[in-house]
Amino acid sequence: MAVNDAIQRLRDYIHSNNIDAVILNRRSSFAWFSQCESSMNFYTDFGLGYIYVDKNDVFYYTSNNEAPRIEREIFKGVIPVKSYSWVDGPAKNVAELISGKKVNGDFGFNGVKEDFANIKKLRYSLFDDQIAIARELGKTSASILEKTMKNIKPGLTEYQIEAEIRYAFGKENIELPVLLIASDDNLNVYRHPLATSKIANERFMAVLCPRYKGVVIALSRILYFRKRTEQEKKRDETICKINNLLMNETNIGTDSKTLWDFMVKTYKEEGVETEYFNHHQGGAIGFESREWILRPTLQETIYKNQMIAYNPTLIGTKAEETLLMLEGSKEILTIGNDFPTLTHSGMTSTLPLEK
Repeated sequence: MAVNDAIQRLRDYIHSNNIDAVILNRRSSFAWFSQCESSMNFYTDFGLGYIYVDKNDVFYYTSNNEAPRIEREIFKGVIPVKSYSWVDGPAKNVAELISGKKVNGDFGFNGVKEDFANIKKLRYSLFDDQIAIARELGKTSASILEKTMKNIKPGLTEYQIEAEIRYAFGKENIELPVLLIASDDNLNVYRHPLATSKIANERFMAVLCPRYKGVVIALSRILYFRKRTEQEKKRDETICKINNLLMNETNIGTDSKTLWDFMVKTYKEEGVETEYFNHHQGGAIGFESREWILRPTLQETIYKNQMIAYNPTLIGTKAEETLLMLEGSKEILTIGNDFPTLTHSGMTSTLPLEK
């Protein structure tokens, strides 16, 4: 199971860095380690306790008011859950826990050396059970989103559309840490839109990062309540082609600079040279909405069993799917059955649906 696999990776990290222990507090680290959520507060990066791993010991350390639930509902005896008094708070207790030890962590705190940039790399390559979760999440998310959007009628506000989508996913116990909605002219103005009271009369876009058992994927869909113009069709096909070319160029071992240069060249060859300046292009995904975002100065490499989600945009349109990098093959996780698609260079992206 993921916990035991994660413990081994962390112990390998301890050995290679010549330290005594590693301690993790970020929600995304907890999600990778346990395949569960660790916080009551979705507006913070940090969880309710600390995963502690050394060469011989491993446990979860949290306040006494959280420990019983976490022990019974999450770890279930797989690793011990130890507690400190909530009255004292974590600072004093964590300091005592690591006293005299050389400790790295995904945060800097009371003698803990922050090394999140390298610790995060331990989760880039998904474990087998996480791959199974990602596959099911991709298939289910595409189906829920496309069917829900097809049932939405013009005249709803963006807030109401957001509520419909959240409800549909919530029924399947899928969280939506990211859900962006834009309708009508807002699609032409905003690349990162938040829902408003604006009424959708002609079209709307939904941008999602669904999360289940800690695993996060990404997908976007656009629905028209009318026929698209020829100009809109051309833009939609161009952005899907760009996304497909990016996915095709992405292989295990490919470095991020190569991918950046290819992305810039592709936009130019498609006659939309400056459009990538208007929105980031996505990147790796797994336990956050993006583990990294493609930039010219980025120094990353594609891992086996890593997920990638590009999200190229043009005015009024976007393409976004989640790609799983396997040994000798690639798998697009988020293609559904209810929206049209465009295939190019062996990759497939979803086109807008005209209703």
